[in-house]
Amino acid sequence: MKYSRYIFYCIAGAILWVVGVSLLGYAFGNIPLIKDNFEIVIVAIILLSLVPVLLQFVKRKKPGEDGK
Repeated sequence: MKYSRYIFYCIAGAILWVVGVSLLGYAFGNIPLIKDNFEIVIVAIILLSLVPVLLQFVKRKKPGEDGK
């Protein structure tokens, strides 16, 4: 792939990501349930972000799975 095409896709993807996430944030921010319970939404996002880390930790702790 030519460098100019690669840069074009990087910039286009970045613009689409920023616009998309901003519009989703605006749309979800106007939902009364989310607006009234924003702290719970933030805690849920943090907990969901930690799930892959916890799964990997549990996977590493199982004996015999990693060849040791």
